[in-house]
Amino acid sequence: MIVAFIQYPDRIGVTFPERAISDAAGLINGNPSEIDGECSENGRYFEKKVSCEMRRIKGNKITDTISLEYELMFDSILSFSDVRENLE
Repeated sequence: MIVAFIQYPDRIGVTFPERAISDAAGLINGNPSEIDGECSENGRYFEKKVSCEMRRIKGNKITDTISLEYELMFDSILSFSDVRENLE
C-alpha cells in the first residue's frame, strides 16, 4: 500500500469535485473550464467511496457525460474507474 502512494503522489490529499473535474477533462482531452458536475461521498474518513457525475458543456450544450468512481483511504485515492459517453 505504501508503495502505491510513493509511485502516485498525485493521488494523495485530493479534494472533490476539483479532482473529478481535472480527471474528466483529461479523459476527454478537454479543458477543465468546460467541465461541471457533482460528487457524493459514502463511508468514513478512513475508507470511503466518492461517486461523481460530470458533464462537458460547449456552447450551452452537453457534449459528454463522465461517471467517475473513486475508492479512498485517508483522502488518498486507492483506485478509480470511469464511464464516458459522447453525446454528439
